[in-house]
Amino acid sequence: MRWHGPSWRMWLLISGLALGLVLVTGRLGQLQVRDHQEYARLARLNRTADTLLPGKRGAILDANGAPLAMSVESYNVMVEKRAWQDRGKAMAAARQIAALAGGAPEQMVDRVLA
Repeated sequence: MRWHGPSWRMWLLISGLALGLVLVTGRLGQLQVRDHQEYARLARLNRTADTLLPGKRGAILDANGAPLAMSVESYNVMVEKRAWQDRGKAMAAARQIAALAGGAPEQMVDRVLA
């Protein structure tokens, strides 16, 4: 039997593989060189995310299911005394705090400045 070299099927397979390699290399070049800035921007945006996870606590119950201790939301409001030296500005700020927390603005200002 005589060897005639690669058949047309072999050339077709080699051509298909070479074409696939050229396409993959071209796509890699497109992603890494041409579209680099866009993917870098997307990576920066995707890197961090702010998610609020409230730590709500439940009640502590006894063996019969009666609550022994309940969770109560509370807030501490701190005011820098030097920032409230001007009584007019202090009253304006105290009114805003009173709208959220309740209470009398005059009493807040008097307590801070005392």
